[in-house]
Amino acid sequence: MKKLGSTADFIPQRNKELLEAFKQELYQLGNISNDRIFSRAAHRKASRFWVSEQRAAVVVSKMLKGDRLLTMNRKKREMYFEIFKRVRILLEHNPHRTISDAVFEVVNSPAPEFYLTDKSARVLIYKIRA
Repeated sequence: MKKLGSTADFIPQRNKELLEAFKQELYQLGNISNDRIFSRAAHRKASRFWVSEQRAAVVVSKMLKGDRLLTMNRKKREMYFEIFKRVRILLEHNPHRTISDAVFEVVNSPAPEFYLTDKSARVLIYKIRA
């Protein structure tokens, strides 16, 4: 569902935060396999959901119409379902609020993880460190 060639303004910020999570895991865990450290870094809490507000609004709108995101990879689908759940709660508490406003608030709130596969986290961290 991602548009080919699209970029996000937040990528440097996400990369910095992911690398910091990796370094913290490396420091805390010491002498264990890198794969375990990449996994733990990818599953650490993040300062926000690493998706643009516009893209999240498009996906949430589709979900409101019944799209179950079956063609999306598992981690992205998990992220969008968490965003969707939070948006629905906000809209239930304030039905006059717009979807885009609710999505903006949710995307910019703390996320339970980076929503990256272990492999994606490893690729990103090696790329960031190069």
